[in-house]
Amino acid sequence: MKAEGVIEHISEMEEIALPDKPIHYKREVVLHVDGEFPKKLLVRFWGAGACRHIGKHSVGDRVSVLTNVESKYSKENWNTTITGYYIKSIS
Repeated sequence: MKAEGVIEHISEMEEIALPDKPIHYKREVVLHVDGEFPKKLLVRFWGAGACRHIGKHSVGDRVSVLTNVESKYSKENWNTTITGYYIKSIS
């Protein structure tokens, strides 16, 4: 899925350490998407490279984000996550 919008928030890079596992890196971007039904999307990026690449962008930048959208059923609820794998500035 491709989403285009304006960055409203960029989180700091988080290091997630699990026992006997390599460190995982996570960063979140809140994107304001315009259109007939404006909305905000929380997009999570995983991996050191993707997280560092987000540092090239700032709040207020107009960007295009390529994502994977996935829903999982857990504890009698459906949860949807949006994982970004590419982000670039657009004019």
